[in-house]
Amino acid sequence: MIKSKFMNRNNVGIWSKVNGIEWGTELFWNVNSKTNQYQIPSYAHALSNKHSLQLEFEDFIHPSRSILLKKVTLSNESKEKQDLTLFFHQDFEHQNGTAFFSLSNRTIYHEYDGSYMLFNGLVDNKGISQYTTWQKNDFQNKDIVNFVNGSLFYNPISSGRVNSAFALETTVLPYEIKQGYYWMVFGDNLNEINYLNNLVKSNPEWLIREFIENGFSDERIIPLSK
Repeated sequence: MIKSKFMNRNNVGIWSKVNGIEWGTELFWNVNSKTNQYQIPSYAHALSNKHSLQLEFEDFIHPSRSILLKKVTLSNESKEKQDLTLFFHQDFEHQNGTAFFSLSNRTIYHEYDGSYMLFNGLVDNKGISQYTTWQKNDFQNKDIVNFVNGSLFYNPISSGRVNSAFALETTVLPYEIKQGYYWMVFGDNLNEINYLNNLVKSNPEWLIREFIENGFSDERIIPLSK
């Protein structure tokens, strides 16, 4: 079992041409005190004054398969249309392994000692638009986002104590509410995680219904917090 800081408030970023970059630590957070047995909040709310946005994050865990899904709801409180880039950072730098981006199915993979993780996302029925991987001590990638144009420094593969990041892009109209998805699956081989990825990608709301109807009980499905 790989221990990790999985998608905490430091692992999310927002960029727009008008307002620039804003990382999760700059947002105003209200995390629901209710947590599951792994101490992962099932709900979190964040407010971005810079982008005039409200963001909601809801965790849904499949009752028997190795899948964790985050449903992200964006509420534009501005009277202006906003072209947004959402960044998601996978932080596993305390483990030695390999991270790489697959052009064939546009997903991020992490491999550690024979265990495989896959990360993906979806908004407006569109998947990952940008990606990068880097080593913890790779100072050339210390700033992973170009603050001027909101682009990641594309690096498809890294080995060692690695991190990764990817971006989803969307447009929100004035006062529009929009939903997107971020998910992680893991397993013992690439075929297994690719199969699970396709299940989620085909219909993320299916996983949410499974969670609501059945809850969860399988200890295999969540990496433990540090």
